[in-house]
Amino acid sequence: AASGPVALTKDNVYENIVKLRTKLDKANVPNTGRTLVVPPEVYALLLMDDRFAKSGSDSGQNALLNGQVGRVAGFTVFMSNNVKTGTGTDTGHTPYFEITAQVETATTYAEQIIKTEGYRMESRFADGVKGLHVYGAKVTDGNQIAKIIASVA
Repeated sequence: AASGPVALTKDNVYENIVKLRTKLDKANVPNTGRTLVVPPEVYALLLMDDRFAKSGSDSGQNALLNGQVGRVAGFTVFMSNNVKTGTGTDTGHTPYFEITAQVETATTYAEQIIKTEGYRMESRFADGVKGLHVYGAKVTDGNQIAKIIASVA
């Protein structure tokens, strides 16, 4: 990231995903449950890669017919429009996004309804219940998360 985002193409996207895998392997992160979160642009690059979309396998047919990449280099791939993005003020290049690789045990999530109360609804002859729902998430082990700062060439 110090020299700017990695410019991804359909020819090098897989190799960069393997680099993320290697980083997790070096940190002794478990192989089971690894996930990869990519923006739509990177998902499209994976769909254009012949190793996933044009093979004679069932997964290749699913990629061609349904747009499902599925698993790549041991990761279950998730496409999200909510990946972290930035502009030139952050890295000197514009625009970029962060691809993250992780396992479930790297984060925690908690939620609870801490208060409820019944009330009489004003506009109808009925009773209602309202409550206060609180939630939060936290990274508990940052060594089990790897990221690559990238842009699409």
